[in-house]
Amino acid sequence: MRSLLLGSVTLLVLVFSSLSVQENLFTSIPPLSAPRVYLAFKEVKSTGTAHHFAFLLNSTDYRILRMDEDHDRMYVGSKDYILSLDLNDINKEPLIIHWPVAPQRRTECVLSGKDINGECGNFIRLIEPWNRTHLYVCGTGAYNPICTYVDRGHKAQALLHQQGPRGGGRTSRAADPSASPEPYAPKEYIFRLEPGKVDSGKGKCPFDPKLNSVSALINGQLYAGVYIDFMGTDSAIFRTLGKHTAMRTDQYNSRWLNDPTFVHAQLIPDSAEKNDDKLYFFFREKASEMGQTPMAQSRIGRICLNDDGGHCCLVNKWSTFLKARLICSVTGADGIETHFDELRDVFIQKTQDTKNPVIYGVFSVSGSVFKGSAICVYSMADVRMVFNGPFAHKEGPNYQWIPYQGKIPYPRPGTVSVTYINRWLPLMYIQIRSDGRVVRTDQGLLLRSLQMSDAGSYQCTSTEKNFKHTLVKLQLVVLSGRTVNSIQAETSGPAPLCPLHASAWTPSAEQYKDLLTILSQPEMGLINQYCQDYWQLGDDPAAGVHRKKDSKELKEQRKPRNRRHHEGQRSMPET
Repeated sequence: MRSLLLGSVTLLVLVFSSLSVQENLFTSIPPLSAPRVYLAFKEVKSTGTAHHFAFLLNSTDYRILRMDEDHDRMYVGSKDYILSLDLNDINKEPLIIHWPVAPQRRTECVLSGKDINGECGNFIRLIEPWNRTHLYVCGTGAYNPICTYVDRGHKAQALLHQQGPRGGGRTSRAADPSASPEPYAPKEYIFRLEPGKVDSGKGKCPFDPKLNSVSALINGQLYAGVYIDFMGTDSAIFRTLGKHTAMRTDQYNSRWLNDPTFVHAQLIPDSAEKNDDKLYFFFREKASEMGQTPMAQSRIGRICLNDDGGHCCLVNKWSTFLKARLICSVTGADGIETHFDELRDVFIQKTQDTKNPVIYGVFSVSGSVFKGSAICVYSMADVRMVFNGPFAHKEGPNYQWIPYQGKIPYPRPGTVSVTYINRWLPLMYIQIRSDGRVVRTDQGLLLRSLQMSDAGSYQCTSTEKNFKHTLVKLQLVVLSGRTVNSIQAETSGPAPLCPLHASAWTPSAEQYKDLLTILSQPEMGLINQYCQDYWQLGDDPAAGVHRKKDSKELKEQRKPRNRRHHEGQRSMPET
């Protein structure tokens, strides 16, 4: 048996429980009114929920983790090894499969100019559950991707001796009778390679271990975002295995994929109908719409699972592929947005409604001016709205990106095969922004947080018998924290500074005058009176009799003021 005492590598495994997080992790957190944006590693260690696990292996490449809740295991892919950890006791010795490449293949890899340690090994890049008893595993195979099946599960003692591994792979130490003098329990967890079932990993796993790849095994079909050539230039979203035709994105078409870095893949149903299921891919790429100097942008793309490609165009290629830009930005006090353009990781939080999970994205800054990261949250309602919106294409004298105004065929592209539209217009014009700031409700717009750009005039309209009526016109004025603090200090003594704007600042007399003018306008009293009347309707049923009369009086009082300020108003966005 080959010795495994080749070096000591430490893998950090974080195991959080809701109780321990609540009682230990956040004991020193400020009140809820001050959201926490930083967590030191020392604080994580002090909670006791972080454990160091030392493996006596000659590998430092631990990039693939797969949780198996049915068997309480966590599978880890590294260079030449597949590990199985016990989630109930993370410090317990893991089950280990040694899966190296043949010496001849390693020699060929070195002769092609690759590094013997960093590239000419079998780096595990795909671990997917095939069924309840097997995993489907792929590795780079020293620049010759290979895949196989791993047998995992509980079996009786007799079956352990009869069906032990026969060549092709090394059994884990916990499943090898020669590795321990103690007798086996009646039901021992086994973990081994299936002999004689190695197949090609092209289109499933990258050649280069430094390139990211993502995968999803759905109904016996493997969907992967991967680079499929030796040189690492042909990126594709690929479908292999199963009964359907092998499919991929259009080759070397920068409109579809332009030097992408794949981050995550997730199946999210659109409805109760299985034929509507869509697979979403999260990645970052060089944005071709940025002109001569393309910059990295984050994307979300999707395909239909029942897509079989076109018949005369896009044969064996996706005919439902669409993509849109993910925006993660923070607005400063001056109103300027700081964009975090590079998507690093994605977490999908399931909800009771399987069609509407919550999407969390981890982003970083692409520029070199400063370093920073952010977490943004997105809703599936916003994602679907963007994919149902206009397509982006270039037109006009400056050849700029505008919404596509041409005829859209029915059914809509992205839901069924409409090849000529999908090939040239895969990008959506509207961008997907993080959820939570502006919410559209049945009662109107809810602004959970304000930006200086929100200031202006708003109008609420209704349609009756094909005629539009303006019900309410509102003027929104956004006051900065500095201005409010300064006004409070002037009128009622010193007040604590806003924590977001702690620097000293003295507004001018003109700004004081403008603010006092706004607060003294008669509209402020009308709004307060209207709200009081509206709230009293629920408590006093008899008040409903006078609702129309009160509304009419309010409108009559408001009419001359609307006329007075009408000329100074800009065009109002319909809400």
